Amino acid sequence: MKRVLLGFLCLVLLLSACGKTPGPESSAAPDAETTAASEPVSSGETAPASSPMTDPSSFTEAAATEAPEAPKQPRFSGSVTAGGFRVHTDDSAYTPYSAPKPLYTRLREGPLEDFEPSPDYGAVYPYIAARIFSSGEGDGWEDGARYGFVDRSGRILTDGSYINVRALNNADMEHDDLHYLPFWVVSRVLSVTYHEVEENPDLNWLEDDTRMGLVSMDGSFALPCVYRSIQPMGEGFICYRGWEKPDFEIYGPDGSLRFTGTELFAGMEMDWWSIRCGEGIYLAGCEKNEQEDVFWFCDADGKQLLGPYQNAEPFHDGLACVSEDDEHYGYIDREGNWVIPAVYRQPASFYNGLAFQELEGGQGTVLDTTGRQILTLENCWFEHADCGIKACAMDSSLVSYYDREGRLLCRGSGTLNCLDQNTFMEYQEKGLRLFHLDGTELLVEGADYVYPGSGVRNGEVAVGYRCYNYEGNGGSGFIPADLSAVIWEQPAASSPYGSSYDSQDKFTNEIWHVTWDGKLWDLRRGDTPELRIPLNATRLEMMGERIFAITDQACAFFDLQGKLVFYYPLNAED
Repeated sequence: MKRVLLGFLCLVLLLSACGKTPGPESSAAPDAETTAASEPVSSGETAPASSPMTDPSSFTEAAATEAPEAPKQPRFSGSVTAGGFRVHTDDSAYTPYSAPKPLYTRLREGPLEDFEPSPDYGAVYPYIAARIFSSGEGDGWEDGARYGFVDRSGRILTDGSYINVRALNNADMEHDDLHYLPFWVVSRVLSVTYHEVEENPDLNWLEDDTRMGLVSMDGSFALPCVYRSIQPMGEGFICYRGWEKPDFEIYGPDGSLRFTGTELFAGMEMDWWSIRCGEGIYLAGCEKNEQEDVFWFCDADGKQLLGPYQNAEPFHDGLACVSEDDEHYGYIDREGNWVIPAVYRQPASFYNGLAFQELEGGQGTVLDTTGRQILTLENCWFEHADCGIKACAMDSSLVSYYDREGRLLCRGSGTLNCLDQNTFMEYQEKGLRLFHLDGTELLVEGADYVYPGSGVRNGEVAVGYRCYNYEGNGGSGFIPADLSAVIWEQPAASSPYGSSYDSQDKFTNEIWHVTWDGKLWDLRRGDTPELRIPLNATRLEMMGERIFAITDQACAFFDLQGKLVFYYPLNAED
């Protein structure tokens, strides 16, 4: 165990090395073919690239004429199984710094262009095989990257074959919280066409044919790069080959083909079509015989269950909003029984047990799933809020917030916003006013925006609110949950707080607090300390049993005990 820890502490320093490292051309993949790149994997909020790096010269070196003392064993606390494993760094435990060689193996010799599915990988992770830099007047800039895949042991499965890799998630679906599905969506440029404009050569342009494919996170299933788009749908996903006709395929969560658009709309003449899903039931719609719109619900095999209707919305909270005349709307259950009669004026789904509807007289009303009207108002529209309901007046800038039972919580100008169930923010002339429903207030002068977030002070994570000043010299700051103070974090080097953001694990969907205290990264699941590593990285992400890190010099993976599993060199001047 002692040797493993010393190896990790030595190897991890390579990510903060000041010297240049060899580019991919000098690695163990000399024959890997490369393709142009357009954009990096999206990763949400990232830590500043200018964070200070650990200085290798600060670690003790043994005298050349004396036998070195046995390094001290780093201290540990917590238990892996109990949700806490922490490495406390100790300078005296380091051996003299030396940059390790690239650490990886390959599936086999020769180019690895296409992903080959296998049940033996355990898990697969995207890595950056090369950075792509553009040059112009002055300094160059990073334009993108090439991506490949490695398995759980750090074995390269594909070279830099893809211009983008992203985790399939439901971020494009209205209302739902972010949730990752166990698939990677990959992109590849199949061809590039050069278009000339004879009358104006300055308008010449390139058109690339980019297609998408899919790789399961366990590596057992893959689809080739032949699709225009791949999006989540229900518990699985949908793959579009084209747009002009229903040329799509719907897959289940295990990658099994459920049905195709050609099968679902067989024999129908139509100008438009649609397919959506709610709570495992698919909703299909089209214009039939160029005369009327029809909607029907079907199961996972594409078999019709309910309908047809002239208009409908997918199931949500156990109910679906439907209309038989496209004028009056009500709600049915999964067996097609009317639960709420069709006396309302618009298609509106339930969300968190509430639906916003319009009465015959034009009044707006809020329904619960039993059909009870818990709030009815004139000349306003409703929106969902963390506290329950937001009501916006049509004839003024007045905004009101209500709880889920229709009780008024607070009212103010159009700049009034709900931050969470108990905290509200309102823009005022002197600054941002934050207040709790119990009367606690704080005026934040110089802030342009405030949102829920976390910070770290003296190595401890604090949950509260982040604030920003974009034009002044305030920079960013942190506000404790009790609204007791504002701690501005500029300059960052002298601040007791460090940069902090939340990272959602792409394999488990757990939320980790990622913080930088000026010396170390600190990763915590919730408020529990998990692991501290001396690492200067421009990007840090959690991927199940691996920590993904990117610096100017390298792409690397660590396990949850801090051991370096995979390292691929990146030359910042490529």
